[in-house]
Amino acid sequence: MIERGGKVRTEHHSKKDNKKLNFKSLRDIVLKNVDMFSTTLMTDDFKGYKPFKAIIPHHTVNHSRKEYINGIAHTKTIESF
Repeated sequence: MIERGGKVRTEHHSKKDNKKLNFKSLRDIVLKNVDMFSTTLMTDDFKGYKPFKAIIPHHTVNHSRKEYINGIAHTKTIESF
C-alpha cells in the first residue's frame, strides 16, 4: 500500500504460506497501517476488497473491464512502485 505523495508499505504473501489472501487478511494489514478516520482506499476490483466499502471510504477501478481511472480512483501510484 502507498500513501499518495507519502510512504509505501509492503507485505509479502506467498502461496507456500497456505494463507489465502482475502478480506480478513487484508483487513488486518489495513487496520495496522492506516488511520481509518482519515483514509480513503483506492483499489482494483479484487473481490477481497469489497467489504471495505462498508467500513471506510473506498473507490475502485475495474481492471477486468480495462478501466484504469474512475474519477479520483486509480492504482497507478502503487503500480509504479
